[in-house]
Amino acid sequence: MATPARSPSPAAGASAGSLLAGHRAPSPDLEAQAPLLGSTAPRTATAARARSVSPGPASPASRRAAPLAFATPKLRTPLERVLLGLSVGLFLSCAVFVGLYASSLRNSNGGGPTPPPPGHSIPPGANLPPPSNPPHPPGPVPVPPPTQPADTEFCLSPECVRSASRLLDSMDLTVDPCTDFYQYTCGNWERSHDIPDNKARVGTFDALFDANKRVIQEILASDSPPSVGPLAIPADADAPAAGDLEKELFAKVRSLYGACMDEETIAKRGAAPLRDLAAQFRHTFNGTTSGPIDRAVLADALAKLHDLGVDAFLGVGVESDARDPTTQSVYVSQSGLGLPTKEYYTESRYTDVYRDTIAAVFTYLFDKPGAAAAVSVHTADNHHKVAADKGRHWTFGLGNLELDLFWGRHRKDKDGKKHRKPHHPPGDGDDNEPKIPEDPEHPPRDPSDPSIPEDPSLPNDPTIPPGDGDDEEPQPSRPDKPSPKPVPGHPTWTQLAADIVNLEKALAAISWSSEELSDPVATYNPMSLDQLQKASPALPWKSFLASLAKRNGATLPDSSTVVVVTPSYLEQLDVIIQTTSPATLNGYLTWHAVFSGMGSVDPRTQATLDEFKRVVYGLQPGARPPRPDTCLQATDRTLGLATGRWFVAKKFAGASRASARDMVERIITTFDARLNTYTWLDEQTREKARAKARALDRKIGYPDKLADVGAVVAEYASLRIEDGDHFGNLERATRDAVRHQWGKLGKPTDFTEWGMTPATVNAYYSPTGQEIVFPAGILQPPFYSVDTLDALNHGAIGAVAGHELTHAFDVNGRWYDEKGRLADWWTNATAAEFEKRSKCFIDQYSSFTITDPNGNKVHVNGALTQGENVADNGGLSLAWDAWKAKQSHGDKTDLRLPGLPTVSSEQLFFIGFAHVWCGKARPEYLLNQIRSDPHSPGFVRANAAMQNSPQFACAFSCKTGAPMNPPPEKKCKLW
Repeated sequence: MATPARSPSPAAGASAGSLLAGHRAPSPDLEAQAPLLGSTAPRTATAARARSVSPGPASPASRRAAPLAFATPKLRTPLERVLLGLSVGLFLSCAVFVGLYASSLRNSNGGGPTPPPPGHSIPPGANLPPPSNPPHPPGPVPVPPPTQPADTEFCLSPECVRSASRLLDSMDLTVDPCTDFYQYTCGNWERSHDIPDNKARVGTFDALFDANKRVIQEILASDSPPSVGPLAIPADADAPAAGDLEKELFAKVRSLYGACMDEETIAKRGAAPLRDLAAQFRHTFNGTTSGPIDRAVLADALAKLHDLGVDAFLGVGVESDARDPTTQSVYVSQSGLGLPTKEYYTESRYTDVYRDTIAAVFTYLFDKPGAAAAVSVHTADNHHKVAADKGRHWTFGLGNLELDLFWGRHRKDKDGKKHRKPHHPPGDGDDNEPKIPEDPEHPPRDPSDPSIPEDPSLPNDPTIPPGDGDDEEPQPSRPDKPSPKPVPGHPTWTQLAADIVNLEKALAAISWSSEELSDPVATYNPMSLDQLQKASPALPWKSFLASLAKRNGATLPDSSTVVVVTPSYLEQLDVIIQTTSPATLNGYLTWHAVFSGMGSVDPRTQATLDEFKRVVYGLQPGARPPRPDTCLQATDRTLGLATGRWFVAKKFAGASRASARDMVERIITTFDARLNTYTWLDEQTREKARAKARALDRKIGYPDKLADVGAVVAEYASLRIEDGDHFGNLERATRDAVRHQWGKLGKPTDFTEWGMTPATVNAYYSPTGQEIVFPAGILQPPFYSVDTLDALNHGAIGAVAGHELTHAFDVNGRWYDEKGRLADWWTNATAAEFEKRSKCFIDQYSSFTITDPNGNKVHVNGALTQGENVADNGGLSLAWDAWKAKQSHGDKTDLRLPGLPTVSSEQLFFIGFAHVWCGKARPEYLLNQIRSDPHSPGFVRANAAMQNSPQFACAFSCKTGAPMNPPPEKKCKLW
């Protein structure tokens, strides 16, 4: 069971390309979307910043400070008042400069970068392909302390000062930016941040995610909900009634959060909820010792698991049809593995610990008086038998998944596009993996994707909820301890666990790879139910799918067509099932039910997973995140429209929405104009690309329904939340999300739905939704602020916007037309040019490496990450041109930040881009990312994009042949 998200609907066409992870159809009148808080007068970055020139007139900030100067009974002349104000303003400015200058001196004298501690990510610069003629000697190149040109102008707004402080604390000015731009931008950040034992990764995405959580935590700590402004109440609504609804909603959210925080009650229940889950599946094939497996019995068990958000053997869901996005179709795909990807099943290091973990969990749950026979075992011959002819072998990947721009996280996309984020352990957090604008990764919980855990904490950062255990519960048997003596007549738990792992090895062998799952054409295979039954006899498909629909309030006629994502997997599935013993099938079904709920029970029960998480994810045994982090993330994922409503009221008021929309519009206008310059595009394809870009729906900040408290209350009306029942609340939330998804079947697609909650730190593009979406959670510093420099805004959130736009024309998005339909609208000649140019990115990114847990170098998968890499480069280039276009129509002043007087606004643009990728990750996390995530590691995203940018080389005066400035013929360029 995994924590669901109802406020972005899981099947609303979750994103196809996100920053960390993300993608949906047009809701055209975005300009008519009034901000939730409209009482604040619009402010522009220009109006907000104060310029300080010496000599020169006092800044607005200085004038505001004048009345606070020394009080005296003597009346001062106008000239005296002006001079006094100037004096105070200049004094404050000098104080700021002295502090920031001291910080920059400390930075510049701090010495070269130091290697990360053992087990952490390797120094990114060490993986850069060396140029044929290095222009600089090895080692850091000292940069002299900054000097201030006489005519330099500075931005002195509070946000600019904070931006300067963040950058100075992160940058290593002793590194030559032309050698390793990531280390130049993030070297000090890496040295000053350690990875906590309970995390697999830290980064700027995580920091913003934490800050957003703190906002929600402060709101829930209040006795009443915050004011959301007059526009939150429709003009014809009854204000007192709306106030009552607000209180009702607030009470529901606090009840969910409070039950999660009630560790004492959770500890008292112990493992009982998991035993109750197991009881539903442990005797599925009771009494069966030989002969064929009853497919109807199996179908009933899989339907029960599906209602719990668990996909054993296969995944089923309702999504927008890729050929006709206005309708909803049933999608069927591969699923059912407990390890992150297929590759893990070929390495004994991982299969052994997985086997031992299954045995430890079963021992802990069932080796008590009267519980030993919890999983029915009716034959001593429990080994999984694999047919001699296995047919085609495929690698593993969860079907129909889409990942957003930055960090990855699994997302189910209505387009049938599949991107995968790093797999995370059950019960651990992850949903914003800066998923940036991919990991820090985050889309809402998809009830049909068991690999997205419940009680998530940080994006792409697996953790285990903390808490004290129940003294009456037995101590968990650790995987490295001997298994208990077998019950007479039954195999040991270790033997059963080995059989379960062998079964999953067979499933992994026939599963499609992550690369294959990213092909939108190959994964769209519509079939009638009769055709599906003929192709795959594994289940009675008509009755099985009709039952899933009926039990969730929908209807699936026998004449329906379903979309099969991985046909060869389903064709071979029956052979594996029929050659597996009933006892192993009982154990497999029971294990996945239990595994899915581990994150919602007491810590002592969860401790049985400690060794598994250490080996697979690099987490230290016993390490736990702060309980509020776990509960805040679970609350936002479950009741995200409610928490998002109040988050927006606190953090996204005033001109923020309109200003962010203006930037997105400039990016699209820039792309439109740039289409005329691409000589490799023929006229027919060019005009269709133009039509598609113009038709994109732009969703900024939050869904419009957020302004109507009645609509938000109605969204969760069917979900029952009870005090003191954390496990039950999440189980009911999961069932409610599944019903919500199936409730779309047979109805027109609702294109107003969002695939992320408003507080999410991520962004996404949806192919079938034909939309680019930017939640309020990412429209915060350091990505965006109306009160900081345009150069920083465009380098950070501008590149995010360009990234999502470019997804519409990357290796996957290009297959969808201006109405979000899967269609080939490219001429053959232009398509060939596209493939030739995109291959350059595959080769470039594949040259970067990470170090795995064994100390081996592993190359980035340039083919798997191709779409995200193209989007990163296109986004950076579009943001630059959009910024320069804005400058050409307005203020061209080279405004700088205090403490960084020698860093030009052009250089700040690129620093703003790279700064969002500052981070560190454990080798286990990086290996997981390389195998399953369509996003490249952060240091690769920062450096590779610079290597392809002529504007970067010019801004930093990099010589041709420098690591960050390869010769023109080696630079990759597409959009």
